[in-house]
Amino acid sequence: TTRDVWTSYNDSLTAEQRVNFAEGYVASAKETFDAVKTAVETGLTNVTDFAESGSNVANADSELASAVADYSTALALLAFSVGTTTPAPSRVPEDLGKPGELKLRALSF
Repeated sequence: TTRDVWTSYNDSLTAEQRVNFAEGYVASAKETFDAVKTAVETGLTNVTDFAESGSNVANADSELASAVADYSTALALLAFSVGTTTPAPSRVPEDLGKPGELKLRALSF
């Protein structure tokens, strides 16, 4: 129905905004990690802060992966609602790998 199409469309827009937020969260967490790493190397902070910033990077990466998965699902539901079988995503972060492929990224210490 028309309502299903509009609901799916709005859900896909919301999911895309969540991906945008998550990308910013990852960038911020990595920047903080690098700053804390430098602070630990110069003796300005302790290893506990360093471990916490590494954990924050992992949480941000997890949030991004979840957001991309939700976005993909929203696009599939939108495609189904309009009667097509192939969603055409406007963008999916390429560095996450192909669908169904687990890509692990290690933190550099």
